[in-house]
Amino acid sequence: MKCYNHHNHDAVGVCKSCLKGICTECATDIGGGITCSDECATNAKDSIALLKSTVASQKDFKKGGGYVAPIFFLLMGLGFIGFSLYKEGFGEFGYLFGGLFTLFGIAIAFLNYRHVKRQR
Repeated sequence: MKCYNHHNHDAVGVCKSCLKGICTECATDIGGGITCSDECATNAKDSIALLKSTVASQKDFKKGGGYVAPIFFLLMGLGFIGFSLYKEGFGEFGYLFGGLFTLFGIAIAFLNYRHVKRQR
């Protein structure tokens, strides 16, 4: 690949922002990639900062997120079973799906508990 600006030079990398091939003369190291201009450096630094904040927020979300799915499935299962008891003609369907949701919620809770226990 050749440099976008200097067609006779070989490219040493790709700009982190605009993805153009750039040579050593054009490349500016931003500490996480290389860029071809000041504008691209600003865009790339913003992208890196956004990525880092997203990763950090994902870690925070995962800390309490292990309880959301089991509680949701347990409530759905109990809701199906409760609705089946209340409403006639809904019985077999409600009991079946209520039981499946409840069992699935219990299984997820158990697996999440084991996973958290193993990490400690």
